[in-house]
Amino acid sequence: NINCRAKFSNNNFRSNQAEKGSAMHIVNTYQIFIVNVTIFANIAKHKGSVMLIFISKPGKSTLEISNVSFARNMIEKDGHVIIVHGVTSCNVVYSRIEDIVGVPHTFISIQSGKLYFHRVIFFKLDTNIIIIDAIISELALFKAIEFACPFFSYLHEHEDLLQEQLCLKTGCYSLKLSYECSKCTGTSYIAHSGMWSKEKNEVPDLKVRYCHECPLGGRCFDGKITSLPNYWGYSSGTKMIFIKCPSQY
Repeated sequence: NINCRAKFSNNNFRSNQAEKGSAMHIVNTYQIFIVNVTIFANIAKHKGSVMLIFISKPGKSTLEISNVSFARNMIEKDGHVIIVHGVTSCNVVYSRIEDIVGVPHTFISIQSGKLYFHRVIFFKLDTNIIIIDAIISELALFKAIEFACPFFSYLHEHEDLLQEQLCLKTGCYSLKLSYECSKCTGTSYIAHSGMWSKEKNEVPDLKVRYCHECPLGGRCFDGKITSLPNYWGYSSGTKMIFIKCPSQY
């Protein structure tokens, strides 16, 4: 029924497999509210999606994704976490996306009028992920998007980290964001994970933190750092410094 509304609240969608909407497949509904929902350990098959929403009703239609947690979902080749078509406005607020695994994929692929992001955190994702692939008429970012690398990993400086292009012929606004993290190798370490944030009317804040060689007095492995016996350490900027304790300690 294209005239109905749907609300999902305090639900847990987990361990499902499908090509079209393994966790949620919603069609012909003009108002959708997804609130306090967990999307966990679902598998999107080849070129599929974890969540598929298709609105065929013309005119005003809305999608609200609020306080939703996406975790440990697996995306197969050329897949998406969310596919949205036909929505006049899409709001993604206070949500967290983490531990998505699989080959390069897209978090949200959307063709709609307006896209609004507010306090959305992407954390511990696989590399080469396109966060947003959108053709929209309006984009609103307010304390909007934060990317955080896994612990003991650094964020690459990426030419395509933020790409924005105005489609003059169609009047649309196209957007692509992506980022990539890498783990420190050998005996190198990183004390703080890389982070990237984008807020309304602000230049993206890219905090690139590189791996450092293990300092004297430290023990480094797999990006982590600890002190050797009889040493104590402290952080100085992005590095760790160790001092040997006096002989009586």
